[in-house]
Amino acid sequence: MNKDQFIQMKSNPIQIIKGSEAYAAVSGTALYPHPDKDPERLHPIANLEHEPKFKIPKDGKIFAIGSCFAREIEKAMFSLGMDVVSYKTIHEQESDKFRYITNKYTPTSILHDLKLATGGFTESDVNAGVVKISPKNSRCANYQFGGGNSLDTASHEEVASAYRRLLTNMSLIKQCDLVVITLGLVEAWYDKTEQTYLNISPHKSTVKNNPDRYELHVLSYDQIMSCLKEIYKTLQESAEVEQNILITVSPVPLHATYRGQDVLQANCYSKSVLRAAVEEFVTQNPSIAYFPSYEMVTLTSPDKVWKGADYRHVSPNMVAKIMQASINNYLESDMPSKITFQELIKKKSYSEVVELFESIEIEPHLLRAYAFYYAGIAYYNLADMQNSKRNLEVTLEFFPKHLFATTLLAKINVQEGKREEAICLLEKISADHPPAEKFLNELKDI
Repeated sequence: MNKDQFIQMKSNPIQIIKGSEAYAAVSGTALYPHPDKDPERLHPIANLEHEPKFKIPKDGKIFAIGSCFAREIEKAMFSLGMDVVSYKTIHEQESDKFRYITNKYTPTSILHDLKLATGGFTESDVNAGVVKISPKNSRCANYQFGGGNSLDTASHEEVASAYRRLLTNMSLIKQCDLVVITLGLVEAWYDKTEQTYLNISPHKSTVKNNPDRYELHVLSYDQIMSCLKEIYKTLQESAEVEQNILITVSPVPLHATYRGQDVLQANCYSKSVLRAAVEEFVTQNPSIAYFPSYEMVTLTSPDKVWKGADYRHVSPNMVAKIMQASINNYLESDMPSKITFQELIKKKSYSEVVELFESIEIEPHLLRAYAFYYAGIAYYNLADMQNSKRNLEVTLEFFPKHLFATTLLAKINVQEGKREEAICLLEKISADHPPAEKFLNELKDI
């Protein structure tokens, strides 16, 4: 193979980094977590660090669109006092049942409703989505709705009215400073009669009575990329304000697959191809950022992640931690960065760390875990054991197996004559961390 043939075979890379810059980037979180150095990055809850591309104004309007995980995100953001338009209007005016029909699972279904909502929909558009489930009764559905709620409405007008309100609410996206998009899956049903992609699978009886009308399409990487670009174009053309986009892949797995294979295999393709497409999409656009909720959930111990025991829906506690670790990075605030704290600790400028920590005017629940951790170290070195202990205990609420926070807290307990409490702390992490086990054995031998 000659040089020219090789060049022709190569596809365009999603990113090109100068060699010297690439090597310079290999430090800190660019290195995979090690159980003796930074186990808290992975256990018990994965904690991914990334720099935000932009900031969300304190009074900014937010609209979340996407799968059921988008509903959890908007709910958590709303509880933090943010102006989440997509949640607020429905929360104030609609039932919980209506809230879940706003779920949009595929890139194609997001694009479908987004174009109608921002472009000005007609009654013909509203009625086109209403389908009679079976000729035996008058029950109707709209397969652009999310969840099973599309199947239990009684009449054509009831379904049409709900879709009209859904699109009206979605049209408010034009006024929002930030759009949060959550992509769910790639098994997309196609309506050949209406020549459009649906959001959910048609009812079995609908397919039976219209055997040639519906098809299942498994979306390709190129289809997803084209769809994402069209979504971005639609938002840009309709936005009434300068708009940024925060995008993620839903960690909620497929409930079932229509592909005749194990759902675990089908789910792996679905999430992988979405994640790959999003990575390229984000690198091409400075006003679009990715936040790693998918990685945080899938890399975390299952017993810490799922709501109840269904293995599919993320617990509210985990969603709150995702907000703490990721979304808060995008909020406009005076919160000092982790690097600022680290540099002061390296210089042993402990008084400056404490001064910086105490000057932060942010509600405690919005403070990030690293601030408590470095404050705990600083107070310890300034011999303020009471404040050191308090901040290290808060750190362990976020990261129960944080090696250094646990060890330092154990040392304080030893100094206070609370040897048994120190042993109890170290026993929780000794199996995972040899340094803690060594310290534990030393205490037991005293």
